[in-house]
Amino acid sequence: MLYMQVLEKDYSHPETLVDTDWVSHHMSDSTVRVAEVDYDPVANYSNGHVPGAVLFDWKKDLNDPLTRDILSKAQLEELFGKNGVSNDTTLVLYGDFNNWFAAYAFWDLKYYGVEKVKLMNGGRKKWLLEDKPVKEFTGEILAPPEYPTEHAQRGGHIPGAVNIPWAQAVNDADGTFKKRQDLEQLYRAKGIVPEKEIITYCRIGERSSHTWFALKYLLGYPNVRNYDGSWTEWGNSVKFPIEK
Repeated sequence: MLYMQVLEKDYSHPETLVDTDWVSHHMSDSTVRVAEVDYDPVANYSNGHVPGAVLFDWKKDLNDPLTRDILSKAQLEELFGKNGVSNDTTLVLYGDFNNWFAAYAFWDLKYYGVEKVKLMNGGRKKWLLEDKPVKEFTGEILAPPEYPTEHAQRGGHIPGAVNIPWAQAVNDADGTFKKRQDLEQLYRAKGIVPEKEIITYCRIGERSSHTWFALKYLLGYPNVRNYDGSWTEWGNSVKFPIEK
């Protein structure tokens, strides 16, 4: 039986999202590979994942440990090769923290021109119903409570930045993205409009990838970029100005 996916059709690029039912109906499809992208695989992937999904460890597989940069093209090819991803494969990404790190992986792969990649709407929260919120914009804390040692020397934000927590873009119940009209209202209310060049950032570039995805692929903003160094670079840099 042909499965017809039901998703918000008003998004600029609805083809970049799939829902959990779509994933369920394509588990035996040899042209589809599902990958869970986790910051902490022991707490997540090892305790349950989409049947047949491979693991992309954010720290080990999607970063160069020496340069603190995105993985190289050679590393990407190695990652794809060992996980059975070819040029004919449709790669579906999902992960912990409502797809923070899956969105980062999506951004990473798009940097290298990978076309056949999608995001499972809602991530692990939609599949398993889990969530852990964080907040650092005001400078009251330097890092999420779950990772107290991963912080910058200073707390606060880049001068002139507006605070739009990633969680405001998703539905509380299941972590799926809100409708286009709601997203437009959310960002426009803070002056985030298509006519401007938009740069998203967070602490290490993962939550900002989530916002980058919403702006670029769901709303179709033409000039939006993700600052992958984010606050761990800015907050640790000598003489870089900050606001609290």
